[in-house]
Amino acid sequence: FGVVRRATDLRTGAPCVVKRVPFASGSAERESHWSVLEEARLLRWLHHPNICRISDYWESNRNGLELCLVLELCEGGDLKTRLRCANGPLAPREVASIGQQLLRALQYCHARRVLHRDVKPANVLLARDGSVRLSDFGAGRRHRWRHRWRGVGNRGVDGAHSGGAATGGGRGGAHAAAPRPAAYPTRVD
Repeated sequence: FGVVRRATDLRTGAPCVVKRVPFASGSAERESHWSVLEEARLLRWLHHPNICRISDYWESNRNGLELCLVLELCEGGDLKTRLRCANGPLAPREVASIGQQLLRALQYCHARRVLHRDVKPANVLLARDGSVRLSDFGAGRRHRWRHRWRGVGNRGVDGAHSGGAATGGGRGGAHAAAPRPAAYPTRVD
């Protein structure tokens, strides 16, 4: 949601994108305002080559309340558009490269207890040099769980026998289990 426009960063002269999200005074708008503010804070905190960089954000009352984010420009567009406009499937090497870069970004986030919660082709930006940036952390959350993962092989991270995946049995380990809010001791939302 919001309006995204290409711009020039007045401090650096570099091309960038400004995401402007207007808000009304209703409770739903306050929730979306919080979501965009949380996105800006997460992006300021996360520094990784495969995560979209933010250089600034502010609130404005110029045309009613709005939140503005100044983001890195990725001139290659998003993966959703790339897939839709491709003549046939993407080359296996390109798919592998995109996947590896996304996994590195997600691994970095998860090591910092950040869950993106909205990974999809529209939120994967492509740079002209072939690099990938994960964007739109509006649904993302930083968690403070103290849970020790179990299920890596037959032993948990702390060396105790776990009996299966992090979700309570089954094959594989925590690395093979999909993250589930029930696996964490705190509420996700």
